[in-house]
Amino acid sequence: MRLRAVLVMGCIHNYRGDGTFSLASIAEELQQKITANKVVIFSSSSCPVSTRVKTAFEDLGLPYHAVELDQQLHGKKLRETLYRMTGTSKTPTVFVSGRYMKNVEAPLRSGELAHWVSSESVPMLVSGKLVVK
Repeated sequence: MRLRAVLVMGCIHNYRGDGTFSLASIAEELQQKITANKVVIFSSSSCPVSTRVKTAFEDLGLPYHAVELDQQLHGKKLRETLYRMTGTSKTPTVFVSGRYMKNVEAPLRSGELAHWVSSESVPMLVSGKLVVK
């Protein structure tokens, strides 16, 4: 089967010609987006929680890169790949300094997230507890 390069999320993906994309290439491109940006928010344009989180980042003056899954050519595959990476299919799915933030709303409200974005120490969830590494 012949593969063609196609632009999705501003990135080149291997397109199989049968209407599908390689999940491996999508996972690789997602990882590149996560690595290349301090904050990445995978969201849905119609999701009120996604809108609240993006607005909170803007209100705090924290820059972020947003990927609207419902506006992508293969948003279902992107969402499936995010689910494999994080264990959730809910939006927003937020990564700070390459780490998945399971519950981003609480640290946004408390101001902790602004500190995490501006520092190199980002907590991660280990056995149900936040650990800073």
